[in-house]
Amino acid sequence: KEIEMKKIVTGNYRLVRNLNSQIVLNLVRTRGPIYGADLAKITGMRPSTIMNILKTLEKDGFIQKAGTGSSSVQGGRRPMLYEICGDYGYIIGLKIELNELRGVLIDLNSRMIARTLVPLADKQSVPQLVDNISRILDALIIPQNIQPSEILGMGIGISGMVDNKNGIIVKTDLVEENNVPLQELLQQRYGFKIIIENDANAAAMFEKWYNHGKNISNFVYALLIIDQNVFGIGYGIIIEDHIYRGAHMFAGETNPHPVSIRNLLDRVSDKDSAEIILKGENVNKDAVHIDRLIAAAWANDDLARAYFVELAKIIGAELAQAVFILDPELILLGGEVMQVESILLPAIQETMQVRLGGRQPIPLVVSTSEDAVSLGVASLILQDIFQTPEFKPKSLYMA
Repeated sequence: KEIEMKKIVTGNYRLVRNLNSQIVLNLVRTRGPIYGADLAKITGMRPSTIMNILKTLEKDGFIQKAGTGSSSVQGGRRPMLYEICGDYGYIIGLKIELNELRGVLIDLNSRMIARTLVPLADKQSVPQLVDNISRILDALIIPQNIQPSEILGMGIGISGMVDNKNGIIVKTDLVEENNVPLQELLQQRYGFKIIIENDANAAAMFEKWYNHGKNISNFVYALLIIDQNVFGIGYGIIIEDHIYRGAHMFAGETNPHPVSIRNLLDRVSDKDSAEIILKGENVNKDAVHIDRLIAAAWANDDLARAYFVELAKIIGAELAQAVFILDPELILLGGEVMQVESILLPAIQETMQVRLGGRQPIPLVVSTSEDAVSLGVASLILQDIFQTPEFKPKSLYMA
């Protein structure tokens, strides 16, 4: 009989010290403050081995003492608690989006130290983009008296086709050129690790690291993007706890729908009229932005509500196809448009169920953090630091 197993590698021979230290460090991150005795129980390592690893990690500055517990009934020394030392180093996460560059600065404990944004032109030349990234980096670290040498890494998220392996922005509507070797250009200025990632993948990692996806191995993050001319969905796909990028690094990219705001307004209003009435005001259809529709929907404007119901039908049909292909445990929905989730979600779910027939409904959850992409790319740096060696699930033993 084959037994499916997934177990932590506690190391052997030449690798034992590094592997065991990495395992302990990651457990202190995920379960700290934690006692050495609990680490020994979880890992199966000897208490003396655990204490040697803890002493080394503390000496290297990765962890610190976080107080003591109570003595046992027999008395004796109080057990010591350990936690990650946040100021060991810092991570920067950036999101390049239309008209602005958002940034966050976190410590090794994932605590937010600072956040800021830099306005951008509609499209950036590559030199402009590199200079603006330097500007926002300075704006994050200089007021905190943090030196570049204290930065452990920087992650950058952007919409479009991204070659994460080589740090190349293959194609995006936010930069004038294609095939931009952004990682290489930035490494010429900075000595710390730099990761370039698609924004939907980054948002999915935020959910996996911090939020709704923490205890879920297979889920989809759908990032909904709408502007005056198009509507599109970018997918961040998590399979067996890891980002699925595909054979050529572009999994999750879809063609935008040629559905403008004007098109949908024509569907829910007088098609022959160039104007609509929103919240009692005459507005030219071509001048309507998504934020104005959101504000009108909040005010219970019937036309705005009808617009979002129509949009939800498109979203529901798209998500149903994703369910057929990927069969996820959960779908997370992100993007500015999800501010009107009370209108969108019921209509999305209804459309999905019609498309899916008798299949079990897939839970839909709204991701509301505006820093999801920035924190997601920062978490990729943290993942690299705290990565735990492990076997993939597979048949290991015959019984």
